[in-house]
Amino acid sequence: MKTARQIALEALNRIFFDNAYSNLAVDSALKKNRLNDLDASFVSALVYGVLERQITIDYQLSLCLKQPLKRLKPALINILRLGVYQLLFADKVPESAAINESVKLTKNNGCAYASALTNAVLRQIQKAGLRLPEESAPDHYSIKYSCPSDFFDAWREQYGEGNAIGIASSALGRPDIFVRVNTRKTDIGSLADKLASEGADVKNGPIPDSLSILDCGSVERMETFRSGLFHVQDIASQLCAAAVGAVPGDRILDLCSAPGGKAFTVAEAADDDCELICCDIHEHRLALIKGGAERLGLKSIKTMQNDASVANPDFNGFDKVL
Repeated sequence: MKTARQIALEALNRIFFDNAYSNLAVDSALKKNRLNDLDASFVSALVYGVLERQITIDYQLSLCLKQPLKRLKPALINILRLGVYQLLFADKVPESAAINESVKLTKNNGCAYASALTNAVLRQIQKAGLRLPEESAPDHYSIKYSCPSDFFDAWREQYGEGNAIGIASSALGRPDIFVRVNTRKTDIGSLADKLASEGADVKNGPIPDSLSILDCGSVERMETFRSGLFHVQDIASQLCAAAVGAVPGDRILDLCSAPGGKAFTVAEAADDDCELICCDIHEHRLALIKGGAERLGLKSIKTMQNDASVANPDFNGFDKVL
């Protein structure tokens, strides 16, 4: 049976080197390996942690390596990234485990020749701790907050340095998971009770029919999710869907729909009594919309492959367009 770190490594390899979507790579890995909630949470924390802190992590490695990171074998790069993340940002992982398990990964993934290098680099980082450029250096904030330099520079120009630092720092760390209540099947109070009974820490969201959940493990494993009582959706997307103002009888076009979250919310707002055409340029992405609509029990959603950058003469007579 694969370890959580091995599964995290394979997911990172897919993301970095096969251009896989991070959420799909993680979800696929968790389903394929049938992990318990604890290991599933660890895999998710490792993968998303490395992605979130990549700029900072790669800078630490650059201080310890004699050659550019990109010259290393791809799998080795991600093994080192995983090790650095655990040493510097995963408080509950013992440092010895972070190093020893990283060395094991080199031996199990065709990188045994780099076992000594991995051990030496991680021990150097363990001893030195987090290192950053001088505050006066142009890339200080980029590396500190793992934020692309052009992003930070644009924020600083638009909003001032203090606000730019606030934006960059707020992007780090685990955010609340917001969910949208499927009002076709339940109400917010009933769902909150059921989520709590499944061990989730639940509180009301900032807009109607939204909830925030924490400490729930893998959402996809929850019976409330499998039963279609909610879908995961950030508040910005919920507000966007609300702005459509869908009502029963509407004919609505969602031009860039996959994976379908806003369409689901729009359909529920119209009491599933509308015609909702959901489009995406990639046919395989349409399957995500179909699967989500089936789980939620929404009948008004239809999918269509379409390139939104090209005018479609068949698109006419819609009451609303998202």
